[in-house]
Amino acid sequence: MREPFYRPYASSDYDDLTVLLPLSSLGERSFRNCFFQPDPSARCGAGQVAGQALWAAAQSAQGWRVSALQLSMLRAPRFDEWLEYAVESSGETPHTLTRHVYGVEGLETVSSMHVRFAEPASLLRPTRSSDVAVAFNEFLAAESVARDEAQDGTSSIPFVEIHQSAQTAPSANETGQLRRLVWCRLRHALPLEGVWCSAALAYMAASSVPAAIGVSETADDVHGWNFDTREFSMLFHSGSFDVNDWLLFDSEFLQRNGKQFSFETKVYARSGVHLATSMQTCIERIGFE
Repeated sequence: MREPFYRPYASSDYDDLTVLLPLSSLGERSFRNCFFQPDPSARCGAGQVAGQALWAAAQSAQGWRVSALQLSMLRAPRFDEWLEYAVESSGETPHTLTRHVYGVEGLETVSSMHVRFAEPASLLRPTRSSDVAVAFNEFLAAESVARDEAQDGTSSIPFVEIHQSAQTAPSANETGQLRRLVWCRLRHALPLEGVWCSAALAYMAASSVPAAIGVSETADDVHGWNFDTREFSMLFHSGSFDVNDWLLFDSEFLQRNGKQFSFETKVYARSGVHLATSMQTCIERIGFE
């Protein structure tokens, strides 16, 4: 029986997302990495799985752009086990190809993810929002205030600097739910070539940080950051982008059913280009076990 792998992480380990990526190769389409979770209360598990699985899938899709992904989490990964990924081909057309990636700990399947790749020329030109540039200027003007408000949240997701916007607004469907704007940036730059940017963006979006901030402020009976993702999907509107700059995560809550929350997040570059849209369902978890 394989011994669990775990070692304490020093602060220097948090400085580079390459601690998560790339994975070590076990075969042609099999990869492994230790699950990174230095703080059991930090619910970034689905983010790591999404980023790692996407990176693994892209190793057999060189030259293609990530178009979409759909992740199902069967349970939260443990932080003291190797997390292994098996990649299978799930179909190919002249303009798209699909990979299915299973995340496994020991003999137990943790996650299942489909990744669709497209030819770079087939991706549509992303739309642009002029409001984002205005929001970024307001963010810079209030940066010191935002830093103070987000200080606790910043420590809850490794590798990413997070600043809440002071702005909240009624959702477009006028249900009374609030929408939360959160600016995120990697603490250290990643390469722009290959799948690095897409994997890092999936990591940030699936880590539930923008949503958790909003949930804790819109629901009186929700406390802290104790969430587990059940379903996560992401549609990429831009095939090439710079993940190292400030990104705006615009999260809106769609539905609440007891301790289950569903929400949509739109991700924009600082220039206003709409990079991606994600949908996520997460469960509030009692305790940190």
